[in-house]
Amino acid sequence: MAEDDVKLPHEAPIKIYETKEFKFSKGTIIDGFPSVGLVSTIAVNYIVNQLGMEQVGVVVSPYFPPASIIRNGVPSHPVRIYAGSNLICFLSEFKPPAPLVLPITNELMDYAKGKGASLIISPEGMGCQSEDASTCKAYGVGSTPAATKKVKDNGVQLLENGMITGISGMLLNEGARLGRDVICIIAEATENFPDAKAAVRLVQIMDKIMPEVEIDTKPLEKEAEKLEKEIREALAKVQAPLAGHESPLTVEAPASMYR
Repeated sequence: MAEDDVKLPHEAPIKIYETKEFKFSKGTIIDGFPSVGLVSTIAVNYIVNQLGMEQVGVVVSPYFPPASIIRNGVPSHPVRIYAGSNLICFLSEFKPPAPLVLPITNELMDYAKGKGASLIISPEGMGCQSEDASTCKAYGVGSTPAATKKVKDNGVQLLENGMITGISGMLLNEGARLGRDVICIIAEATENFPDAKAAVRLVQIMDKIMPEVEIDTKPLEKEAEKLEKEIREALAKVQAPLAGHESPLTVEAPASMYR
C-alpha cells in the first residue's frame, strides 16, 4: 500500500494519559522517538536514568505496536512519559508509521502548551558520510529567532540548508507557525546499528542548552554502550510479536533526509 493510500480516522486516536501528578513550571520537553542510529532513544534513555526521572504517563493508540516492554519484570507501554528536574521526556523504542507523525506532533504540541513548557527539544540522527566516527558532527536548528539564538549561543553549528523529516521536522514547522520555541539537535550517526558516540554528542549539547538541568556526562559513553544492548534486545522483543501482525498503518516513516 502506498503511503498516500493510508488513511487515518478524522479524529486520530492518539491519547496522552498522565498516571501520576508531578510539578512542572515553564520547563523543557524532550521528544525521544527513534531516529538514525537510535541516537535520540539512547540519549533520552540516559537522561531519564541519570536524573532518576519517574514515569508519569503514557501515550496510547490502537496503531502502536501491540506489545509491552518488560524491564525488571515490570510491563510498560511502547511510548512512555517521564518527569523530573522540571523536565518532561517522551520515550519510545519504535518508529511511528508516517501517517501518525502529524497526529503525534499535534498531541505533543498541545500537551506542551497545556503544561506551559518554555522549550521543546527534539534530538535527531542523520547518516554520517565519514567512515571515521570521530569526525562526525552535530548541528542545530530553531523554530524561532529566540530558539536559533540559543543554538548559536551554545556553540552548536547551525544547519543552514537541508531537510528534516518525521516528528522533528513537524515540531519545527509547528513551532515556527505558532511562534513556539523548538530546537532540533542533529548528530551524524552510523545508520545500521545503535550509535553510542552520536548519542553522547546529543546529551552534551542538551546539557548546555538546559543550564537549569545538571546532567553528569562523564559516565555517558560507558552507559550508552550498555543502553545500545538494552535497546537492541527491546527492539527484538517488540519485533517478534509483531511478525504477521496486520495493521492499517504498515507504512514506516521515511528516513530523515539532510541534503
